[in-house]
Amino acid sequence: MKKIALLTGWPGFERNVALKSVKLFEKYISRDYETFVLPEDLDTFISRRQEFEKVIPVFHGEYWEDGRIQALLDIYNIPYVGSSYWVNALCMNKKQANAVAAHNWLVVPKELCISLNTQVSEDSFNLNFPVIVKPNTGWSSYYTYKIESFLELEVKIKYIWENISDDILIQEYILWDEYSVSVVNGEILPAIMFVEKNNKEDFFDYESKYESESGMRETFPEINSSLKEKLITDTQTAVKVFDIKWYARIDFIVKDTIPYFLEVNTIPWSTEVSILPKAWKLTGRTLEEFVEEILK
Repeated sequence: MKKIALLTGWPGFERNVALKSVKLFEKYISRDYETFVLPEDLDTFISRRQEFEKVIPVFHGEYWEDGRIQALLDIYNIPYVGSSYWVNALCMNKKQANAVAAHNWLVVPKELCISLNTQVSEDSFNLNFPVIVKPNTGWSSYYTYKIESFLELEVKIKYIWENISDDILIQEYILWDEYSVSVVNGEILPAIMFVEKNNKEDFFDYESKYESESGMRETFPEINSSLKEKLITDTQTAVKVFDIKWYARIDFIVKDTIPYFLEVNTIPWSTEVSILPKAWKLTGRTLEEFVEEILK
């Protein structure tokens, strides 16, 4: 019987995150498997690809969560878990994903996307401060800032472009509660809410999301019925219009009971303390059952 291949790694800010996530699959998978850390093991995996029944890609961030690994697997006709290459590529591009969401009646924050090295004048800037500034593709909250003035905006834009070559997305700042809704094979799991322990007006930068022990936590809240129904229907809409397959996590900011669409995570973090595994366990099922479910 053929084995399952776990593909993970790849250089980038979130390599270590991917290496942590793959451990959940290694721990709970009930089938024979082998892990390949890319790019080091890429040639080995390609040369041995006939040995494997299916691939579970476990990548995060700007490298290979953008559809490149799925495209490569398609070229070699290797089945894999998760959405197609074009879905991953679309969801990684925030501007394009927001345009698709808005066209399908999801509410998105007001925004302005500026191309690489484009000048922005104060007279033409049509968003009120504060605003959130972030790269348009990937980078997982690196180079993401809350900006209070146009002068500060100019400084941060220059700084970002000194470090990365990416368009910049500027969005209205929303005082919020942030919810994440996970989906596994079309099933909507219980919503998880982020709860900031410090200043509510702070936002979740990279450190508070991934490195802080006290900066944030997640909770399964008692959600009023109308908001719960809206989160479910908006998640169902996102699953349909983005053609999500297998599993994903959709993030929202909720203000005055209105969910604002933030993004689709096509390969969600999957450590044992990550949102999707927590939401799965809230349904009374084990992580062994989760891994088996996505391998069906």
